[in-house]
Amino acid sequence: FRSVDFDTAPASFAIGNVEQDRTFWMTGVHGTRRLEATQVPAGWAVREIRVNGVDVTDRPLPFGSANQSLSDVEVVLTDRFNVLKGTVLDDRDAPSPSTHVIVFAADRTRWYPGSRFVRMASTGTDGTFSIEGLPDDSYYVAATAGLPDDGEDGWQDPAFLDALRSIASTVTLSGNATRTITPRLSAK
Repeated sequence: FRSVDFDTAPASFAIGNVEQDRTFWMTGVHGTRRLEATQVPAGWAVREIRVNGVDVTDRPLPFGSANQSLSDVEVVLTDRFNVLKGTVLDDRDAPSPSTHVIVFAADRTRWYPGSRFVRMASTGTDGTFSIEGLPDDSYYVAATAGLPDDGEDGWQDPAFLDALRSIASTVTLSGNATRTITPRLSAK
């Protein structure tokens, strides 16, 4: 559960457990939050999260009172998902190692902390990168050598993402596709 509004979600700890039959439970959740599966096995991605058969993936939900408790929560994983890969090139058309590739949805409402629609990867020594599990959508793809100095999640800040749009390439992902892109390194 990721807090949507830190003013309404107290900084308390929830406890929970995943049972051997793959059912799970959790108590102590308060405030407006999104349901997330933050650690899925390699080769898998979240397809959707359902509550009583209704897709609530990426939707803020209120918690705290008895009538806001949830039951019949299903986390549906898939081994069929979009893959975005490529090679970052510098201004001399050479592969750019140790570069940050930031992929973010064209729809600004999807730019929230921990969003499935905002991802980052670093290039290898050969300038290549790969990002798996992005949901179907249109995205900006930007390559940059530097990140904001405001903590490990500063790259997700909407102001930083806004600044990257001007140097970003665009790509649309859908239907469990593998797309290859060659972004250019920016000094931003």
